[in-house]
Amino acid sequence: MNTLLKITASISLLLFVLCTTSCSNNAVEDPQLPPSIEDLIENGKLADFKLSELDYKSIDILQPEISAGVETKFGEIRITIPYSISYTGLSLKEVNFDSSKFNIFPEIGTKQLFSEKDPIIYTISSKKNPKVAINYKVFVIKEAAPQPEILQITSFKFEKSKNPALTADIEAEKIGTESGWKQIFIFVPPGTDLTNLIPTITFKGTHLLTTLPNLQHFGEYVAGTPVDFKYPKRFPLVVQDASLSGATLYDVIVDVKNPIKFVANPLVINNIAKNKDFFGAVGTFINQGNHLITSFAPTYKNKIPMISNGINIGLISLTIPGGGLKPGESSDIKFSLNKTLSSQLPVGAYKFTSVHPPGFTEILSWPPDAEKLLLPSELDITVNLVD
Repeated sequence: MNTLLKITASISLLLFVLCTTSCSNNAVEDPQLPPSIEDLIENGKLADFKLSELDYKSIDILQPEISAGVETKFGEIRITIPYSISYTGLSLKEVNFDSSKFNIFPEIGTKQLFSEKDPIIYTISSKKNPKVAINYKVFVIKEAAPQPEILQITSFKFEKSKNPALTADIEAEKIGTESGWKQIFIFVPPGTDLTNLIPTITFKGTHLLTTLPNLQHFGEYVAGTPVDFKYPKRFPLVVQDASLSGATLYDVIVDVKNPIKFVANPLVINNIAKNKDFFGAVGTFINQGNHLITSFAPTYKNKIPMISNGINIGLISLTIPGGGLKPGESSDIKFSLNKTLSSQLPVGAYKFTSVHPPGFTEILSWPPDAEKLLLPSELDITVNLVD
């Protein structure tokens, strides 16, 4: 009997130990026990935030901060989308964690009205224990508006190294900034061959276009290509952006600073009767420039002798055809005697200099504009008065 009791007690003790060991092992592996927040931040954090409606340009993610098992600071996600995109709502496309273990709210596919200032809060929680959660503030930011490409010619010149006939490099005197067609003025010495000059052009933009030889359309200007600038040829330039939606237009004017050239200088006008009217041609001038020219009202200086009232003995005028004098053409210099004055003067020689400011008929037709760029031509004159 005692032996039976001992055996029964031993069996009971063995079963107790086995049960205790089994129960202890089951407690460690029990899938129902809640995970820690450290496990959540390790396995349930967001590594990306793809959108269902569009591809973002960039993304910055700061993970939540955890201290002593408690979330102390929300994570932040800043998503930059293209400037050109318009949207009424965006949604999370997918998550990188195991959805069987973790929930996210708002849910995948739920559209939200994101902004740059007021975040949408996304919460990730454990399915085992919803109280174990981390949070993200999500912002959506539009990228900055693209700045229009600067389109301009910054330098235009003729380099001696590319144009051996020149004695030195020549820089453009003016590169226009006015609206519409802008003008580039560059001046060469009189007599320069304008049919085969190679310009050096620096510009801001993607494309530099000009009219191609014998064609009516524009094409890329190839650096180093000789250009015929001789009148009536034109050399338009167009600077375009990469998208070909923006353009700045230029017209290049190649000419000389002093297009009026007097054939005879000084000019002597003989046998002018002081008591008779006189108006007639006394000489010739030439347009030595490269555009149609006009001449503005002359001024007078260097009067010998100086007449007390300062009035000139006569007036000099340059005969300009309607529309302007063409390059290479000549025309008359005319003298008109001031008989009211000359009739009171003794016979003899009267000297003066007439100063003739030029203009380009189609380009610099306003004296103040022309004066800034062109040089006047001076004609020394002697008028010999006789009875």
